[in-house]
Amino acid sequence: MYQTLSGEAMRIDPSIENWHYGYPLMATTAGAIVLSWFYRQARHRFNPADLVLMVCALASAGYLLVAYNTNIRMSTGTSFAPSGISWAAIAGSLLILELTRRVAGLALVVISAVFLTYVFAGPYLPGF
Repeated sequence: MYQTLSGEAMRIDPSIENWHYGYPLMATTAGAIVLSWFYRQARHRFNPADLVLMVCALASAGYLLVAYNTNIRMSTGTSFAPSGISWAAIAGSLLILELTRRVAGLALVVISAVFLTYVFAGPYLPGF
């Protein structure tokens, strides 16, 4: 279940981490975002989707604060990085985009999505 890294750091097996943290976090985050689009209620009260989004935000931030120690920080961006960091970053980005949509409107979210798409698709685009 746990793998030992150099420096006596313990790490969860990636398949277990994906199954118990990554997939549920992404499913609940995406589901709550979609549910919040359709669930309208008075502005002074929380709807259930907002409460689920708060829990997802705490799960993402909590993972990065608890599991992101010095030894793991050195492996970010490499194949040795835990998959939970990627799941927390994706869920956090989705949560920030949803908050941006609520505060500033859809135009800023579309512009941000274009730039995020360019980050991943840029190397595959043709040059001048």
